[in-house]
Amino acid sequence: MLTESVPADRRNCAFGRYSLIGGLATAAGGLAGGFGTTPERIQWLFLLFAAIGIVTAEIILSLSPHVESPSPGPVLSRISIGPLTGLAALFAVDAFGGGLGTPGSHRLLASCPVWSRD
Repeated sequence: MLTESVPADRRNCAFGRYSLIGGLATAAGGLAGGFGTTPERIQWLFLLFAAIGIVTAEIILSLSPHVESPSPGPVLSRISIGPLTGLAALFAVDAFGGGLGTPGSHRLLASCPVWSRD
């Protein structure tokens, strides 16, 4: 939508603002998640995040179909399947590796006989 709704000479600024807002929202979500120190607070945060998600979905669903110009549809060919498969595999490995850094994964790995120190 940004590429079609913003003139070419102002497009960099528009994408910069878009990235800034996304980064600030991500930081605010992480900061708010830090307040979840008790089960009651976690429940309230879950409800808050769920409400934000519902409002966001409503905004997206209420957009007119004329917001974007018609596109010809996805163009997949035998040539593009190879690079897409490689990228999907790379992202899968990255997501798996990122999941190993979570607090719960350390307990899971410690409980595996292969990783235990006993």
